[in-house]
Amino acid sequence: MTEFSIHKTQHSLQEMDNTFSTDNVNSHRDKINSQNAEEVDAQAQVNVEDNEEGSSKKRRLTSDVWKDFDRIKNKDGSQSAQCMHCRKLLVSGPNAGTTHLKNHLLRCNKRNRTDITQYMLTTKKNAFDSTVSVENFKFSEQKSRMDFAKMVIKHNYSFSMCEHEYFEYFVQGLQPKFHLKCRNTVKADILQVYKNEKENLYKYLETLPGRVSLTTDIWTSDHQNIGYICLTSHFIDADWILHSKILAYRCIEYPHDTETLFRHIVDCILDWKLEGKLFSMVLDNASVNDAMVRSLRVWLRERSAVPLEGKLFHVRCSAHILNLIVQDGLKVIGEFIHKVRETVKYLKRSPYATQKFNNAKAQLKLTNKKKVKMDCPTRWNSTFLMIQSALEMKETFWRLSQTDQNYKFHPTKEEWKVAQVICNCLEHFYKATNRFSGTSYPTSNGFFSDVCNIKLQMMKWETSEYDFLQKMATPMKLKFEKYWDECCLVLSVAVVLDPRYKMNLVEYYYNKIHSSLAASYIENVRCAVFELFNEYDDCLSCSKGESTQVAHGFSNDISSNDDELSGFDSWYEKKSNVVAVNKSELELYLEEPLFPRSESFNILSWWKTNSAKYPTLAKIARDILAVPATSVASEAAFSVGGRIIDECRSSMATETVEALVTTQDWLPSRKQKGPTVDTYEKPQLSIPKSSTYPCKG
Repeated sequence: MTEFSIHKTQHSLQEMDNTFSTDNVNSHRDKINSQNAEEVDAQAQVNVEDNEEGSSKKRRLTSDVWKDFDRIKNKDGSQSAQCMHCRKLLVSGPNAGTTHLKNHLLRCNKRNRTDITQYMLTTKKNAFDSTVSVENFKFSEQKSRMDFAKMVIKHNYSFSMCEHEYFEYFVQGLQPKFHLKCRNTVKADILQVYKNEKENLYKYLETLPGRVSLTTDIWTSDHQNIGYICLTSHFIDADWILHSKILAYRCIEYPHDTETLFRHIVDCILDWKLEGKLFSMVLDNASVNDAMVRSLRVWLRERSAVPLEGKLFHVRCSAHILNLIVQDGLKVIGEFIHKVRETVKYLKRSPYATQKFNNAKAQLKLTNKKKVKMDCPTRWNSTFLMIQSALEMKETFWRLSQTDQNYKFHPTKEEWKVAQVICNCLEHFYKATNRFSGTSYPTSNGFFSDVCNIKLQMMKWETSEYDFLQKMATPMKLKFEKYWDECCLVLSVAVVLDPRYKMNLVEYYYNKIHSSLAASYIENVRCAVFELFNEYDDCLSCSKGESTQVAHGFSNDISSNDDELSGFDSWYEKKSNVVAVNKSELELYLEEPLFPRSESFNILSWWKTNSAKYPTLAKIARDILAVPATSVASEAAFSVGGRIIDECRSSMATETVEALVTTQDWLPSRKQKGPTVDTYEKPQLSIPKSSTYPCKG
């Protein structure tokens, strides 16, 4: 090819750059370059062979194809081109050209072909500090499919969303290369996401430095008439952050007896390999739960897999116990509650009555939009809120009775008075339930004072000036005493590991509650703490000398042969051991002054900072502070299940239900910041709505 023809070809390419799109230009450019390179390489190979006989100088090959091929001379004198990626040999020579080599590169599976047109710059905003960074973005259809499946899981969207016409238009406008699949493909992707996330959580639990506490409950779906058992784990990770993860949400066959429940729980424990990492289990007050947990405790004892031979293993749901106690107390004002409920029903079924009620509020200049809401009889906290709102609109009830002759449910003055007194008394229970059932999963050290204050309040009601309050306190106290001994031990041990209180808060409350018998109760707690410490200390193989050395922060890594002050080390150890001789890590911790109390105190941060100083106690704190006070976590999962299994999804397979509920819990939320251990929220549930077995009471 002459120099003129090459110049003419380049000129034509420049003209095409101004008239065609980038893809067309690249196509024409590659075609012309291919033809030019073939002619040049063919001529170059001829020159090379001509020069091999008379000259050792070889002409350089100019085609880009030789960046991916090596020229090899065969034994018979012929030439071959070997692909650098798959090592395949192809024909080469002065008359072979390079077109077949380029075609091979297009088909080569081992060649890393990167389409630079897929790259673009995108901005990414940090969810925590709101900083913006610029990074490369490359579209991946497989990743987009998994992201779409995660979106369906997290936000409970319909599987058929991928088949909605205008959603397809919307997606095509964002990324034409992404092709939505059918609902069956979306289901398969959801199961794949579930499998991946379960594997990730499985590996994560294997690396946990501490033990795991469990909560469980049973729920029956109204639309499927199928029972589901939920098992939730609670643990503190290596960074001292409290977590709660659903481990199983499985169909459980009838009958829901002890044997069936025990078999399902053990299967889940073995499935996640947690038989040697359990600390406690929180259940509500059902007789079948008591029998099951006894069998489970024996099963764990046989494997020496539970601390203190299971003394701290069974923890009753505090919210459930409070619900049973308060329900007895509310019977005293049962007639008042009945009238308020009937009033709410009357206002809902009669628009004319609602209009009169609103007019009465306007006449009393009540500008707020608050209404008296209907309660749920099985949730005492909702009944408390209904009574509280009714008391705030007491005058409105009276005015409605004066203007509406059909309204027959106005409470008497005496009933209003009794309701006001009882509402003030039950406020202590309501605040405690809020803290017990906090959705941010507070640590167990904060529950002891709430339980003790409730007991003190009931003792105070027994000597109240109101006869109805004394009458209410008697059955409530009797029911509370049935669970006090089982609940107080694990909560007492937890509060001992709070550096703001230690044994002092136990002594303070027990002296007020048990009076002359307080010493024996305090000693029981102290013995349990020391027994637990000794068991953990043996597991960590910590000697008393090592504990003392860590506690003082004194160590010496210098060889005594080269250290002229080695005698000083021995003298200082003897001097420091005058006070701390033969004292364990626990004794040194209890003798230290209390840490100042403040609202910003974070017990997990404190133990993270002092874990090197108290290694054995830190390990105990990591396990016992993760014990929840209620089974509200499992009950909250049933709320999610109720939203998933609606009328349109009543035929959904139980395996798909488990994948949706558990994966929704496992997937992180970028907009939701980590939970704070001292932040409490209002409880959503206080008692299982669809319990399928009887409760003690």
